Amino acid sequence: MVGDNHNSPGIKKIKQTESINNLPYLKTFRKKLRNNSTPAEAKLRDTERTLFLNDYGINVIRFENKLVFENTEWVLGEIKRGFNRPEMLPKSE
Repeated sequence: MVGDNHNSPGIKKIKQTESINNLPYLKTFRKKLRNNSTPAEAKLRDTERTLFLNDYGINVIRFENKLVFENTEWVLGEIKRGFNRPEMLPKSE
């Protein structure tokens, strides 16, 4: 810990000027955290991406991989039905 004079095995002593969030030996761990989103982070990113695409008139429908592989015909039917929804039809000027 910062400022402790203990020489405990497994605990690296850090300088007063180093930030605990920027320790070189934690770089790989930090990188791994950035590359592996939590389910909540993934859902937030999906929501943001969907809103962005909706702004450009693109509707998004999502399916779990399991459904796509195990019930492909149903998924295709849902996609086809998506094109018939009023919000999917071209707007007349």
